[in-house]
Amino acid sequence: MSMTTADAVLFTRSLIKEPTAIFWSDAEITLYLSMAMQSTWGKYSASLYENKKSWATISLLDGVADYTPAATCYKISKILVTSSGSKLPYAFDDELFKYADANPAAATDYLTYYYLPKLTDIASFPDVLQPLVCIEAIIFAKSKDEGVGQDLLDLRTWYEEAVKWDFASHNLAEPSVFPDFSEEESFGSEYSWTYKAGAIHLLETANA
Repeated sequence: MSMTTADAVLFTRSLIKEPTAIFWSDAEITLYLSMAMQSTWGKYSASLYENKKSWATISLLDGVADYTPAATCYKISKILVTSSGSKLPYAFDDELFKYADANPAAATDYLTYYYLPKLTDIASFPDVLQPLVCIEAIIFAKSKDEGVGQDLLDLRTWYEEAVKWDFASHNLAEPSVFPDFSEEESFGSEYSWTYKAGAIHLLETANA
């Protein structure tokens, strides 16, 4: 049964043995749940990608190197230049010296990027992850009174094992490095990309 936010607050409160707000306010519990959703989504992003992935397109403009992905974008898996079908390799920070800013000449080109979206509503999480989100929220909450005991950590481990079993039974990958669709192309590609101030930043080979 899928949890609503109200269900999650109630479940969280039941485990910290405070059914009504006394030491922890509802606003605090809701904040801790939000933090827990972020950390849990990040931890299991590789396993969730196949069933939760989305995509969007961005038109390339002459002289423009920075493009803003959707506000719902959590992590990008790959980017294609759709006109050519070629995959753009991701450039890591220590590789940026190899590149100059991109200057797309063909405004008819456009990117298609594939990504895992952010989820900000616990009802959107797979059912098996929802109790784990609540446990993580409790760990955040208990830090307020320095009361994170071994029993709570053991309970988290139990729910993590339940998640692994559920994912394995559905032939999902174990949490690991976020996967790419295919082998990276060489850095001789027309463009590469990285993040810059929260935007997709296109790069091209210096002196190309």
